[in-house]
Amino acid sequence: MVLGQKTVSATLYRWLLAERQGYDRHALSRAISIDERIIDAPRGRVSGDKHVRLLKLTENWPLTDEALRPDVAVRLWPFPELAGVVCNSGTLREALWHYVKYRDLIGNVDWVLVQETSDRMAFDYVLEGVDRATSCALGNFATLAGIARFYDPSSHIGELRITGAPLDRHASWNETFRTRVTYYQSHNQLVLFSNRLDERFERFNGVLAGIQQRAATCLREQIRDSGSFAKTVAQHLRDWLHDGSNDQSTASLQQRLCDELEISRWTLLRRLRAEDVPFQDLLIQARMGEARALLLHTSLPISEIADRVHFGSISAFSRFFTRTAGMAPSRFRAEKWHASTNDELA
Repeated sequence: MVLGQKTVSATLYRWLLAERQGYDRHALSRAISIDERIIDAPRGRVSGDKHVRLLKLTENWPLTDEALRPDVAVRLWPFPELAGVVCNSGTLREALWHYVKYRDLIGNVDWVLVQETSDRMAFDYVLEGVDRATSCALGNFATLAGIARFYDPSSHIGELRITGAPLDRHASWNETFRTRVTYYQSHNQLVLFSNRLDERFERFNGVLAGIQQRAATCLREQIRDSGSFAKTVAQHLRDWLHDGSNDQSTASLQQRLCDELEISRWTLLRRLRAEDVPFQDLLIQARMGEARALLLHTSLPISEIADRVHFGSISAFSRFFTRTAGMAPSRFRAEKWHASTNDELA
């Protein structure tokens, strides 16, 4: 999905304007070309390109104390459906995955990659759009830290890397995470440790969890259905490319879509045919979109990128990428980075 097709909840804008007393919301709306009726709509969504424009306008605003608090109740109260699945999960690991899975309820402009072991979860936060500040990465990392402390007060952050320069009140971020934030890194990453990742949550309510997860899933699908059906399918495929599943066969992915969307395989293919979009084309686009983003926005080795988009070898990935993009992945990365550097110097 291109940036203009992604969206962010207008709830964030209502919170922002409420926090910034004295700021002219009419001026803000004009500056980023947002209809104020969208901001006031209970389920309003702001397009991703306009949201990035807002972030650039406000990146030098001083941070509030609330923005620095890794308290899950403080950070998720505007999003009750998301809070429900995150704060009533069976385990800490499940809660962290639920946050990644249902972040669409807040916004889907940026995206998160996860790597995990028995006692460690590493989260890479990938920013979409050029010249982005890293406040969004730190904000999401603070939420993840809050979730971890809610389930396991003894959990701790092992590493926290940020691509950009120190932000306003940067020393306070060290206090927030109880570790030193390192800046000017190759990618945004938080590494979380807990020996209770898979320990059953003593306050888990299974009946309520089922209700909450259904509500969150329905809301997420409403957000995705605001575009075409093909875009909804494409977003699911992009999500599943980095969710740790090893089975990425066409049949398996189609069945997973049918289960998630509660439709038959016949209905899935019929709706795609109605939009003249073959399923295989969407799968190729999803894999290419993921690969391009990883090549442009991270310094991950090409071998790891090949693995993350589910190719069995570097050579198979290179053939696929070259056939689709018209150049090898190494050349694509070098040329795009060179062009980006020249743009910054111009």
